[in-house]
Amino acid sequence: MLVDPALPSGLACLVLPGGARRRPDPTAAEPPKALAIGGTLPIPVTCLGQEAALSPAGEPEEAAALRLAPAVAEALAWTEPAILTLVRSGSLLFAGPVVAVVTDGRTRPEDDPRAPFFVELARAAQAVGAFVYLTEPSALDPGAPAASGWALTPAGWRYGRRPPPNAIVPRLRSRRAERAVADRWTAAWRARGAIVFHTRFLSKWAVYEALSDTPLSRHLPPTALLRPEAGGFPLSGAPGAAEAGPPDVGEEAAGGDAESGEAAGGAAGSGVPAGVPPDQGDAEGDPAGAKPGGARAAAETLPSDIGGPGGAFAGEAPAAGRPAVAWFVKPEYGSEGRGIWRLERRGDEAIAFSARSPLLGVRVPTAALTRFLRRRRGERRYVVQPDLRLARLDGRPVDFRLLVVQEAPGTFRVVSAVARLGPPGHFLTNLAQAGILLPATEALRRLAEGQPVPALSAMKRLAREAARWLQRRTAEAGPLLELGVDIGLDAAGRLWIIEVNAKPSKRGPGGGGIRPSARALARAFVRWWTPAGPP
Repeated sequence: MLVDPALPSGLACLVLPGGARRRPDPTAAEPPKALAIGGTLPIPVTCLGQEAALSPAGEPEEAAALRLAPAVAEALAWTEPAILTLVRSGSLLFAGPVVAVVTDGRTRPEDDPRAPFFVELARAAQAVGAFVYLTEPSALDPGAPAASGWALTPAGWRYGRRPPPNAIVPRLRSRRAERAVADRWTAAWRARGAIVFHTRFLSKWAVYEALSDTPLSRHLPPTALLRPEAGGFPLSGAPGAAEAGPPDVGEEAAGGDAESGEAAGGAAGSGVPAGVPPDQGDAEGDPAGAKPGGARAAAETLPSDIGGPGGAFAGEAPAAGRPAVAWFVKPEYGSEGRGIWRLERRGDEAIAFSARSPLLGVRVPTAALTRFLRRRRGERRYVVQPDLRLARLDGRPVDFRLLVVQEAPGTFRVVSAVARLGPPGHFLTNLAQAGILLPATEALRRLAEGQPVPALSAMKRLAREAARWLQRRTAEAGPLLELGVDIGLDAAGRLWIIEVNAKPSKRGPGGGGIRPSARALARAFVRWWTPAGPP
């Protein structure tokens, strides 16, 4: 679809044959009388050249090329040649989907640390007939007839007027900014018929609360919440006895880590690295009539191959030289492993190891531990979880990151699965902490040489179940588009959900092509779109 200054002045648009993929239909209805692009209001047009045969109502058109007279293009805020899906509905012709990815706008697209991903997403969208542009909150006014943003052209990113979007993907890096934006205009955009994907960063505590009374509870580490005003520290006994009640789902911790909205432990580039074969996953929709239930809901049981029951942390006898009790203290909102402490209890003392100094611990009397942490965490809330003694590969910590995309309403697919291997001597696997990526199948094969391991399909099932339950429990924030599910494996072969991230990291360079997650997201944009509004 492009602007054609040579169109006769009396014509508003012209439909021309675009190839032989669709045969002419002599029974086609009369030419459409109005056109809408993205979320624009339909405007009257005159269409000629029906040789291409517009598709019947509700079916994508694959053979037509749409040329717009300059006045029509101006009214529809269309400036760039691009491929869109055309759908005919009665006398109306819809072109879309148009997708706005909302960033903070502090840098040009090419200077954003997520720039390679944005390029891949724009190219993947064009390959399936969708148009993606980058914008910022101030340029996306739900009351305006058009938006502004950056579109990828053969010459690079170009800023200009853009059609209002059919779908909005919030990707601001500040939790506070994203929440303010969501509260300000999400309802207005949804009233216009736009799909606004999930508008909340899910904190570690929010994820625990959402899943703790579901069948997935057996795969959750016992978790306690530390608030600044709390006294005492659950270093012994069941950590589930939290010191304070849970915050509201989606609440932002005061003074939380606002410099990065990327998920904790996100892989640089967050896709399949070079040499890792793409994982096609297994799409699986919600069962008809499924409703949220409790941990013992008879109708909601997990497939047996996900793994044995996790239960509470089993306080096993420590190996020689190992501490009797170890814990992880994590910022409720955090990213890339920053701010995490590992605590080892040794008698009346705790040895505190930070992510920055994993080998050099600080001795702290257990009675002073709360005061020690309060000085370092300020007003932030932290969650506390026991060390589950997860599997190690060559003496190094290892876990698995699975990317899950909701490619259509209620249908979740694992599009990428990798293992993350921590550096020697460290207790974290995050790439930002010098971890590396391995193919998930290779890591499982090597682990199987010394311990029981589940099949990769079991991890995929668990990741999809986590995504499905989180969608149900956080539906008020909009449909989840993409999740990063971090899964650990203990020495008995049991699977644990370490973390679930609603905004997986997209930092860093790509692998030279289009990563699987970008292709999956582009397909999702088309499948979620309906010309009459969101599903």
